[in-house]
Amino acid sequence: MHPNASAGRSGDDGEGPARHRFEGGPERYHRRSRVETKMRCVKLLGQRLAARDFDRQVAEFQVRVAVLNGFTALGIPVTEVVG
Repeated sequence: MHPNASAGRSGDDGEGPARHRFEGGPERYHRRSRVETKMRCVKLLGQRLAARDFDRQVAEFQVRVAVLNGFTALGIPVTEVVG
């Protein structure tokens, strides 16, 4: 047992880490993790928007999202039936 671990946590029903009980279950935690990862990718494309006008900022952000969607599409495997 890890030195910082307690012998028995109250309310631990064996379904995973305690954070799942507070964040709405494993499926919500997974979705949140994916969103955080995607937002990190958006930030890697630049911390600031170059445009000053709001409509141009919207367009600039839409271009960033389109680029990310293109990268995501490249990473999705294409499954083909063999035989």
